[in-house]
Amino acid sequence: MDEMIAPYRKLYRLVEGRSSRREFWLFLLLALVLHLIPMFLLSSAVGGLGGLDPQAMGRAIAAMGVGALLTMVPLYLILGVTWVAMVAVSIRRLHDAGLTGWIYLALLLANLVPLINLFAWIAYLGLMALPGTPGPNRYGEPPVGEGEAATA
Repeated sequence: MDEMIAPYRKLYRLVEGRSSRREFWLFLLLALVLHLIPMFLLSSAVGGLGGLDPQAMGRAIAAMGVGALLTMVPLYLILGVTWVAMVAVSIRRLHDAGLTGWIYLALLLANLVPLINLFAWIAYLGLMALPGTPGPNRYGEPPVGEGEAATA
């Protein structure tokens, strides 16, 4: 659980250092849950999955009025902080593999191109699964706790 929220605690230094595979994948799981819960709440408030019609959703949100605004503003703030933390943990994950963080920007730009975006996502997931370089590299010391399970 501690590794799931570690990227939030590391926001003060954003992309310095390295992140382990475990930290990245646990945070990705947490981010997925944090993104799915608001979508589920919104779709159920609007009337289930059939409520995903943009016009019907707009009318339902307008009908909910201030309650929707008070609910959605904090959720968007949480999702914004989660997005910043995801960018940072992805760059630190690339650093752990000995790669530059600029690769992440290239993958983000590749996601804007239709058909290429599928390959960019596959490449992103593949890069995040790479093992970290053993010992220190130009981005710093290995993540704390890295390799402890192998010696236990």
